[in-house]
Amino acid sequence: MSKKLVFDECESMGAYHRIDEDTGLAYWEAWGAGDKDSENLDPDEPIKLLASSFPPGTRIVVIEPDINSKISRDFYNKLLEK
Repeated sequence: MSKKLVFDECESMGAYHRIDEDTGLAYWEAWGAGDKDSENLDPDEPIKLLASSFPPGTRIVVIEPDINSKISRDFYNKLLEK
């Protein structure tokens, strides 16, 4: 039987999916703890998360708009058209 690690969790980084108002291109706005040092990635540049950069037990969670929201329906319908 393996032991479960018990520890407090903290939010250390994240990213927002943004659309450039001038070009219409999607990009990621990545930020560190506290939303203080954000950095815009180039359009369509992937977020790279090296496993060696985080301690064991780190979780990556993606939170999308509700599937029934207009923005989600429009997005997924557009994908189906391709």
